[in-house]
Amino acid sequence: MRNAGCTSCTSCTRCVKRTNRANYARFRRGGFTLIELMIVVAIVGVLAAIAIPQYQDYVARAQFTEALSLISGQKAPLAEFYSEKGYCPDNSTNSVGGIPAAPHISGKYVTSVKVVPTTDSATPDSKDSKPSCSLVATFADADISVGLKGQFVTVAMQHIDRGPISWKCSTTVLQRYAPQTCDGKEKADAAT
Repeated sequence: MRNAGCTSCTSCTRCVKRTNRANYARFRRGGFTLIELMIVVAIVGVLAAIAIPQYQDYVARAQFTEALSLISGQKAPLAEFYSEKGYCPDNSTNSVGGIPAAPHISGKYVTSVKVVPTTDSATPDSKDSKPSCSLVATFADADISVGLKGQFVTVAMQHIDRGPISWKCSTTVLQRYAPQTCDGKEKADAAT
């Protein structure tokens, strides 16, 4: 039995405690246990499952705003043209009345913005409906969010003869990609 100043005996309590501490420290330096790593991987997986779809929706909403921005630049020239001439211009191939040709009103995600004749009425199928105009933006078919590919945004002139002109937005895109001011589809089609 070595007591006074011993460093390697296994019988005295001082040496046993020192040996246990050294073994524990050596064991803990080995890294994480398998269960700890599995828990971390599970947490990261759950976070990714929530975050990735939310980010994709965010990207689609950001891409959608390009269409609204391009359309809003054509509202004033269209309203002025209509109030002066009384009909909608055809900008499908040429610029008319300050409105560029449809293919020239484009961006990274929008292929064109076209003026389309429509009707303005207080109620659908109304006999007192008046001719009106709409601006229709067409989304690209490539390099865009899946929910926007080939879809449309329509902004229609309203109240042409009943006070100041207002604009109503509707779209073929799911509502979760469109702003609250624009009416979209509530559910995806069965074919998509």
